[in-house]
Amino acid sequence: MGGLGAPLSKGLLRRFNFRLHPLLAAGIGLGIVALLVPSRGLEEERHSAEEILARLSSKELDLEHAPPFWLRELKAGSALWRQALDLCSLPDHASRPNCRVVLALARLAAEPPAGEAKEP
Repeated sequence: MGGLGAPLSKGLLRRFNFRLHPLLAAGIGLGIVALLVPSRGLEEERHSAEEILARLSSKELDLEHAPPFWLRELKAGSALWRQALDLCSLPDHASRPNCRVVLALARLAAEPPAGEAKEP
């Protein structure tokens, strides 16, 4: 049996006609993932650069090396970041989920701050 909580919450949602816009639901989902994937620090060092780069080629999203990890690598200008960017720039890798994260961060880093014009 489902207990009292499930029917009660479904009834409340129906009563108030509560529905989330799909983009809002996706944003909330990404926010929850970001909170659940902590900044791991030294734990990330248990994977070699080769293993991390191999994960970029995967068709499965690697939550262990999520945007916060790649943002740290970008800010540090690490060799791993440069290798990841080179790998993800290859046409057959650009659509992989983990490479999309790397490429999105690279595009954001290349954009000038708001209010500043791009150089021609």
